[in-house]
Amino acid sequence: MSQQIRTINTLVLPDQEKPFFRICMQQTICENVRDLFRFKFHDSPPEEPIHLVAYYDSKDSITLPVCYIHFYEWQGCLLCGGACVDQRVLKKMSPEERASLRNAGGAYYLSLSTAFKHFQDKTLGVFGYCGDPLSERISLRAGFEKTPFKYVIAWWSSTMQDTGKLALIEKVRELGPF
Repeated sequence: MSQQIRTINTLVLPDQEKPFFRICMQQTICENVRDLFRFKFHDSPPEEPIHLVAYYDSKDSITLPVCYIHFYEWQGCLLCGGACVDQRVLKKMSPEERASLRNAGGAYYLSLSTAFKHFQDKTLGVFGYCGDPLSERISLRAGFEKTPFKYVIAWWSSTMQDTGKLALIEKVRELGPF
């Protein structure tokens, strides 16, 4: 199966032409992304699409995954999970690259907010199940909202009507962690 990678956002330093940070949508994931997921979660990543991967393209022409988020299609919405950032890759960036990424909100924030822009007209909403305080803080800043249920967070596209939101939130709560 051929790997289809579609770049949906980039970061470029002012004095360079080539981006050092690319956010991509992928239907399948490559081995180095699997390695990042295993390193963070001690488990294999989901194989089902949709995979958002942010890559660091070093000056040495080495490409490394720095952030990963999985989206799973569910009832006209997306379930978001498995988000992780590789601090080891961030440390390989130059001080200028790290500063640029930090000024853009950080790898997870930029990846998640880019995903929301990408999905704006493609889904009713995105749900997360988040118990980590730092991840929750960044997720809320990127566009997720708290719901009446502990750990369940939601982002709504402009097409979603208020009348159906609570019913969807309740169904997501019934799923439990994902």
